[in-house]
Amino acid sequence: LLAFGLLWLAFVVLSHAGEPAALVAEALVVPGPFILGAILCRWWPRTVGVLLLCASAWAIVFFHMLPFGETDAEKILQNAFTFVLIPLPLTVAGVALITDGHQPNEDAFR
Repeated sequence: LLAFGLLWLAFVVLSHAGEPAALVAEALVVPGPFILGAILCRWWPRTVGVLLLCASAWAIVFFHMLPFGETDAEKILQNAFTFVLIPLPLTVAGVALITDGHQPNEDAFR
């Protein structure tokens, strides 16, 4: 999560170097969930996993990635590319954190 978030942050900084307002806005929207999730998953892995799944669903709605009735092949390809770069990694990380989490060691209680 952290590596992916930092990669996105570098891309955002290079893309909006001359536009500080756009830089801050896009830095919060795209790499923000990755970096914040990477920091907080050490203490609350399942909660962060659920929040990452919610962020993934929000990204799908925000970027209009559901091509209902869309016939333009270029628009569908653009949505698929955006899906692979933003919500898919959030979903994979969220599911991994929810299913794995920090399982309590039963031997520690004996």
